[in-house]
Amino acid sequence: MNVERVMWKRGKVPTVKDGVLIVGLPGIGLIGQVSCRYMIDKMKAKRVAELFSAYFPHQLLMMENGKIKPPSYQFFYTNNNGKDLFFLVGDVQPVNEEGQFVLAHEVLRYMVQRGVKTVISIGGYGSGVLKKDRKVFGLVTHLNLKKELKRLGVEFGKAKGTIVGAAGMLPGFAPLYKMKGVSLLGETHGGFLDVKASLNVLKVLKQYLDVELDLADLEKEASADEEVLKRIEEEIKKNMVIPPKRDDKEVSSYIR
Repeated sequence: MNVERVMWKRGKVPTVKDGVLIVGLPGIGLIGQVSCRYMIDKMKAKRVAELFSAYFPHQLLMMENGKIKPPSYQFFYTNNNGKDLFFLVGDVQPVNEEGQFVLAHEVLRYMVQRGVKTVISIGGYGSGVLKKDRKVFGLVTHLNLKKELKRLGVEFGKAKGTIVGAAGMLPGFAPLYKMKGVSLLGETHGGFLDVKASLNVLKVLKQYLDVELDLADLEKEASADEEVLKRIEEEIKKNMVIPPKRDDKEVSSYIR
C-alpha cells in the first residue's frame, strides 16, 4: 500500500513579492514557539495552510475541548506595517533525518511559490547556566545581512556547534530556492521554558523587520519568570557544597 508521506490542507494563501517566513518550531527553551506564537497572536495573523506528515510521531494530540488532532505544521499570514509575513509553527518536528530533509524541501518549495524571499528561524542556544543578561546570536547565509543585525546587538562568530532540526535546515537550505536565510538564537539555560530569551529575540526582530509589535505582555511574563528563577538560583547556592581549594597545577574535575 502506498501511503502519502506529506499531506497538505491549504486555504486561501496570498502570493506576495518580498515576503518573510518566520519559523518557530519546538526546540531548546521553546524560544521559537513562544516568539512565533506571540507574534501570530499580537499581529492577528490568519492560518492559511497546514501540513501533516508520516514523518511526525505516530500520535494524536488531546485537546482541551475533548477533540483529538494529528500533529502538524501550521502556516499563518499577515501584513504588518507593509511587510508580508508568514509564520511556521508546529506541534512537533520530524523524528528522523529523512523527515527533516523531506519537510524542509516541502516548506521551502511552498514558500518560494508564495513569494517569500527571506527565511528567519528562531531558536535557542543552550549555555547550561542561568544568566541575567542573555545574548542573541546570529547566523546568516549571506554576509551582507550581518551589518544591520550587528547594529541591533546580535553577536556573530560566538555561537559554536550545530543547529539541529528545522531551525537550521530551513534558513540553511533557503539559498537553494533563491531565498536568504537568517537564524536568531536566544541564549538560554536550555532546561526550561525561557520567556526572557524569547523577548530578547523579538526585540531584535521587531526592529530588523520594522514591524508594529506590542511587547508589553511578554515583558510582564518575562519579569515574573525571572523572579522565580532568581529564587531557584538562591536556593541552589544555599545548598551548594563548596569544593576545597586546589593547587593551581591540579586539573579540575568539574565540568561547566
